[in-house]
Amino acid sequence: MATYSLGDIIDSVETTLSAAASLKRSQSYDELMPGVHEVPLLQVWPASCDPVSFGSQTDRLTLGDRSEGEGHSVKEYVIHGDLYGDTRGGRNIGESMKRLVTAINEMENILDTQKYPLFGNSNLLSMTWRWEFVTFTYGKVEYCGARFYVTVRAGTSAI
Repeated sequence: MATYSLGDIIDSVETTLSAAASLKRSQSYDELMPGVHEVPLLQVWPASCDPVSFGSQTDRLTLGDRSEGEGHSVKEYVIHGDLYGDTRGGRNIGESMKRLVTAINEMENILDTQKYPLFGNSNLLSMTWRWEFVTFTYGKVEYCGARFYVTVRAGTSAI
């Protein structure tokens, strides 16, 4: 039975999204550093998990003796990708938004062209994504940005 960890999933998503050409820096959950020193910056971290299988009242698509390696567990994870585009002050807001939109377009293209194995991880069975505009405040500095919500379903063995 194939196994995975939450860290593997987050790293897979971060590594894939870090290919966006305009990013100055990309950080996975275990690489986060204080401060925002270079923008555009992408920070990827876990948001939630739903251990109940789709269309089921249990955490298994198929039931069986887990000690014998039977059963198929599926979990749905939401991974956040916080994209810090640029500071809101000191520059023309149009220039700041242009930098942000460029990075969003690049990340959308990466997500739109995902093929199996998703994010290079054979345990990921499906994915959806969306993003929304966010004003991030770090210290006393505001950044125009976007929060990407990447939802993946991961399974312990191939369906």
